[in-house]
Amino acid sequence: MPLMELDLDPAAKRDVEGFIEELKKKSEQEVTEFAIKATHADDPSWWRFAVGVKNHPITWWMGIFQLQMQAGLWGHKHQIAANQRADILLFPLKQLYTQSQNIDLGHEQADKVIDKSQEVIGKVINFNLKHRKADMVGRTIGGVFTSYASGGGRAGARKPKSFTKKAGIASTNFALASYGAAIKAVGLGYTKAEDILQSILTGRPEQMPIGFRTESPSLDGEGAEYAQGVQAVAPVMIGFASATSGPVPIQVFCNRPENINLKGVCR
Repeated sequence: MPLMELDLDPAAKRDVEGFIEELKKKSEQEVTEFAIKATHADDPSWWRFAVGVKNHPITWWMGIFQLQMQAGLWGHKHQIAANQRADILLFPLKQLYTQSQNIDLGHEQADKVIDKSQEVIGKVINFNLKHRKADMVGRTIGGVFTSYASGGGRAGARKPKSFTKKAGIASTNFALASYGAAIKAVGLGYTKAEDILQSILTGRPEQMPIGFRTESPSLDGEGAEYAQGVQAVAPVMIGFASATSGPVPIQVFCNRPENINLKGVCR
């Protein structure tokens, strides 16, 4: 499935198409130098190289670059490197997704959500709400994506088409930025589930302080919104990391039999 079939808005598609055209004009050395920085650094060269970079978060572009490389648009050498990063990322992503399925997000406990698995998700979220909240606010993991998930996403037939379209675009952008943040963490050598989640939540890859393990895994209403975002985006990111010929639109992803019942994404 071609990369440009991602559910992006027209302006974002133009930015990505513009980048691809610019990429074709660069020498192999320039492409290689940029590729080294593209998925794990906030470098000023982005402003000279990436068309439309000002219009999107850095981690959104990192997700785009990684998926382009996985699709082979940067050449075979960079495709191999991208697939290696994706393979490394799959294990912690699957850990996070498995753990997220143990988080009770039912209506009966709307104000108090318990991480039954006593694993890292609740503790990382609570640590960041306490110490990194300013970084989390800009990531739109809370309200925007919660609205998408609670509205039924692309399965929400009762929703107006305009809502469904906007929700699909918002979810795609959210997934791309999350995937880019996770790839950035891998590029910097962080491979534990808690470190990957930290980068997804804040956009700042770093090894989690030991103290985070003393945090309670219980989540209140605000923390539950972030947990719901993690629960919804994890399987989409797994789909991205598993792609060898580029990602597919979310509606196509959800129409696959193995994905139909993915909680928080396809139902």
